Amino acid sequence: MSLPVSAWADKICRGACCGCEWEGPIRTRREHAVLDALDHTCPGWRADPAVPAAPSDDKRPARARWVAKATACIGDRPDGWPVRTLRTGNGYAAVARRSPWGDFDVDDRTLR
Repeated sequence: MSLPVSAWADKICRGACCGCEWEGPIRTRREHAVLDALDHTCPGWRADPAVPAAPSDDKRPARARWVAKATACIGDRPDGWPVRTLRTGNGYAAVARRSPWGDFDVDDRTLR
């Protein structure tokens, strides 16, 4: 039995590239679609070491310290590069624009 489009359309995701016509496979989890897109646009990003999570308050001085520590650990990366973070707790969503280089902050647990 197939479901009407309205029953499943809001439950699927797909990564895509803004620089070419690449589209990833249809996924049922947003994080998997994000990982597909990052693998396409930033080859090798998974080999970077994971760093401690960004500060939860995200105020300017705390964020600046975190960015400096993450950059020292990982090295220089181009704008739009993601970061792998070591998080605790229940949340594991990939967070857009929270990387030191302006791309996704990906919970390291989603890569296992």
